[in-house]
Amino acid sequence: MASPKTLFRRTLLWTSVISLSTLLVVLGYNYAFSGYVFHHSLIIQAWPERLECLKFSPNGKTFVTGGDSILHVYHLDGTERQVVVPGLEADITSVAFSPDGNLLALTNWDENVVVFETNKWTEKFRLRHVHRVWAVSFCLDGTTLAVGTGDDLQRADSRSEINLWDLQTGKKQRSLQGQPGYARILVSSLDGKTLASTNGANEVELWDLPAGKQVGSLKDPSKITALAFAPVRDLLAVGNETGTITLWDLSAKEKTLAIHAYNYDVYALTFLNDGRYLASGGGRSVKIWDAATGKQLGDLKGVRPPFVYTIDVSSDGTKLAIGARHGPFSIWELLRDKDP
Repeated sequence: MASPKTLFRRTLLWTSVISLSTLLVVLGYNYAFSGYVFHHSLIIQAWPERLECLKFSPNGKTFVTGGDSILHVYHLDGTERQVVVPGLEADITSVAFSPDGNLLALTNWDENVVVFETNKWTEKFRLRHVHRVWAVSFCLDGTTLAVGTGDDLQRADSRSEINLWDLQTGKKQRSLQGQPGYARILVSSLDGKTLASTNGANEVELWDLPAGKQVGSLKDPSKITALAFAPVRDLLAVGNETGTITLWDLSAKEKTLAIHAYNYDVYALTFLNDGRYLASGGGRSVKIWDAATGKQLGDLKGVRPPFVYTIDVSSDGTKLAIGARHGPFSIWELLRDKDP
């Protein structure tokens, strides 16, 4: 059955530099392709100078960004809260919400992971590691936090580690030894039982978390820059530095599609609409793909932000956030034709 016509309402956030905190004034215009229509609305936000990560809360009402040493919590009504993390001096590099939204974990350029309770934004745990922490992902129904860490990739004797932490006690359950170097990217499946990791070279490692063991690996022809699990299928998207996106069926352990999306790095991937569509980010372009056929449905080339570095979709599939490394970010609201 054909899917209903879909409308995207776009909220474009534009920067006007004032000081270390930047006022964002929304400008907008309509943008349409292949049955998609993008509308604008108006929001004013505060913004840090640098963006490393952004993530929607599970209820879709707020999203957080990291890039400086302050956690920025944005509400979709235009208000912002800044959460100062005691003792945090380096930039926040990755964030993750628990499935119920009650916890948020963040990393920065040191050996610590800070876990917050989001009802009052108070610190619950500070999980200390021997080496620098690179990535975090909630798994196993949100009761466990996977932390990617490791030493310099250039050291031949170094091995990446994925540490699994019990979020009830704040104690480490076990460590999984992986590729040389460090676990740079971590993503978990919707059921939280399968974890995919990479050190940024040309291999993805797959882990069975209940069993605590590696169950396979996927080879890529180039250095891997992005990973994303589909929300309802055993499907993994892998982006690399040559601009290619590969889709893997993990049940069959076979490649289903290879898409040449860009002539440069794929920096971000996320699935939309129950895994039927895939959004990719790179350069000045956000592209939407049919995940079954690999057909390109649209290209937001030339729109802001000028350098797409990170993207995320709300859990209900109604909002897409797009962030640039330096400067503006935008929220696109997804509406069906029956919506007001």
